[in-house]
Amino acid sequence: MGPKSTQWLGEIGIRSTKDIEQFGVEVVFRMLFERGINVNALMLYALEGAVTNTHWNSIDELRKRELQITAQKIKQEVKYTREKK
Repeated sequence: MGPKSTQWLGEIGIRSTKDIEQFGVEVVFRMLFERGINVNALMLYALEGAVTNTHWNSIDELRKRELQITAQKIKQEVKYTREKK
């Protein structure tokens, strides 16, 4: 993770890989996006890489596709929730 990603994670109380594992990569991604941080699927790759101890570029293509779909779904859900308020 780069310094900016680490800063963002710190802003939501995520300080270690153990924290990411505890919440799950999807929940951490949602927390970041709900905070107004404009994250994308690459952040999910980085989170996945952190918990699997894998460079994000080495993540299986099928898993990357799943993470892309997850990112889109979370963004749509959060935007829908914001619009309803």
